[in-house]
Amino acid sequence: SEQIEDVMAQLSEMGVNLIEAEEDSQEEGGEVATVSSSSSAVVIQTGNTKEGQDRTDDPVRMYLREMGAVELLSREGEIAIAKRIEAGRDAMIRGLCESPLTFEAIMVWRDELQTGRVLLREIIDLEATYGAENAPPVVEEEEEEEEE
Repeated sequence: SEQIEDVMAQLSEMGVNLIEAEEDSQEEGGEVATVSSSSSAVVIQTGNTKEGQDRTDDPVRMYLREMGAVELLSREGEIAIAKRIEAGRDAMIRGLCESPLTFEAIMVWRDELQTGRVLLREIIDLEATYGAENAPPVVEEEEEEEEE
């Protein structure tokens, strides 16, 4: 059973269409060959089917065909891209920290936090920082004050 699936996958990669029933292949035209084993029979169709596959308006098929032609990333490629992303993020944070506007905004936030005009969760997105499942529970102080 596993060997049959391997052979079917190899045939599919070579462009040979495998269909389940002989009736389907006779409707489309082309040569039909039947391969049988102890557990199942497979009908192989060759011939005119390539014409219908070359041109298609189905966006999913077009996408899958294009993605099949693209080489997948290796482990080294993934690591290299991750390092580039991290280096870019670090450069962005360094650039923001050197800006006088950023420093001024941080000082305003500090003053507002100390006076109580702003809550820390209004400045920092705790869900994004800690992750949605690890975020501390949010207590709505404003709702409690309104109820009293």
